[in-house]
Amino acid sequence: MARNWRYFSIALVVIITVAIWASVGEKAATAPNALELVCQVESVSTGLSNGSIVVPVNVSNITDSIAGFQLWINISEPSLVKFKSDSIRYPGTDSAIYFAKFDTVGTRVRGWEYIQARILDDSIGALLNIIGTADNGGAPIKPPLTPGSGTFIKLFLETKGALGDSICDSATVSLVINRAQTRFSDQHGDLIAYACTAYVETTYQNCAQFVGPNCVSWFDTVLTPGNNCTFDTTAGIFLDGKIAFECCLCGDANGTGSINISDAVFVINYIFAGGAAPNPPCLADANGTGSINISDAVYIINYIFGGGPMPHCP
Repeated sequence: MARNWRYFSIALVVIITVAIWASVGEKAATAPNALELVCQVESVSTGLSNGSIVVPVNVSNITDSIAGFQLWINISEPSLVKFKSDSIRYPGTDSAIYFAKFDTVGTRVRGWEYIQARILDDSIGALLNIIGTADNGGAPIKPPLTPGSGTFIKLFLETKGALGDSICDSATVSLVINRAQTRFSDQHGDLIAYACTAYVETTYQNCAQFVGPNCVSWFDTVLTPGNNCTFDTTAGIFLDGKIAFECCLCGDANGTGSINISDAVFVINYIFAGGAAPNPPCLADANGTGSINISDAVYIINYIFGGGPMPHCP
């Protein structure tokens, strides 16, 4: 019996070893051959009127360290949403430079010596260019970002005024990464996830800000010296984000599509009896205060039976 168990154990080890080898071999065959970079703008949900929408940008650098970057993002519907910004005016003129608001607290680039975020379409606020460098020269030396993944930077946006409920069914706001101009580089100045060929020049410049016919601010498009580089879609991935608006028929607490006494009962049951929660919560916020309490049930009853005002979203 002991001998049979020993043979069974040996056979089991062989089977498991072969299974693991086959599994690893299959993964190696199907996995990307040279994935180096993933840059993703997160998708978020927000209310119809929100003065502070936080959108994280996540970056995974798989093989190379990141020492600098240039990130371009465009808003697809600038009439609805814009990047939050501050402006600096030129003395004696009406011209201004618009700097976008961002946050690096808790991100992978916290402590980088130079990060500048510019709005390139002035007060419209729909075209963002962020340039960052881990070390800006001189002491102290800031090392590049070693391979890893996580939140790279946080962007701040805002809705343009109080948007009506109809926006929910008529528009999708996308945050689109400009593939042609977004780039990440390592500590040697080489671009990550780019394919390069022989090129005569090393850099070219674009105007970032005009005052009248004159360019007052420039940015360099970084190229590997002696090479013409284009983004390699087999080595890097850019993923756009979306902003979804939480839309409600306010007062329709149970989500049936109409407002009646059952909605007031639903709110009371949710508050006092541990009943089901409204989904999304704004359905039950009939008086638009931003919270759900007994006053919302009273508001619904007054609307139905007392000729009170119609429920409205926060």
